Amino acid sequence: MVGKEKLGSWNVGDITTRTGFSIVCFGAGQSPRGIRKEEARPDILDFDDIDTDEAVRNPDRVKEMWRWIEQAAIPTMSISGNRRIRFNGNIIAKYCCISEAIKQAKHVDIINIRDKSGKSTWDKNSEQHIDEVLQKLAG
Repeated sequence: MVGKEKLGSWNVGDITTRTGFSIVCFGAGQSPRGIRKEEARPDILDFDDIDTDEAVRNPDRVKEMWRWIEQAAIPTMSISGNRRIRFNGNIIAKYCCISEAIKQAKHVDIINIRDKSGKSTWDKNSEQHIDEVLQKLAG
């Protein structure tokens, strides 16, 4: 709270602003069934770093996670309106949820750490810092 004014309901996994905008968070594999605010169902699903190094070593685990996305998470969405599904993450294996999402997407933006001319794509990342990290990764 700021002063005596309540800025919204900020419970673990559930955020509602004064204007009624709501965010409900749940982890991969958890049941999203019944997610709604009164009659409103989600218009946006945002998957962030859904793949793990361990899971992508086993194609059956990736397939199981993708099945959860398609059969549990996506059906929670409103069937009317402006539905959007967004995946944020790195392509960490040839077969992973991000690669499956790319295959099915109507629009894809792949943003690498450097652009085609070799310059940082994020202002916060200096060329020196990028070089330092990449050198450590190369061993």
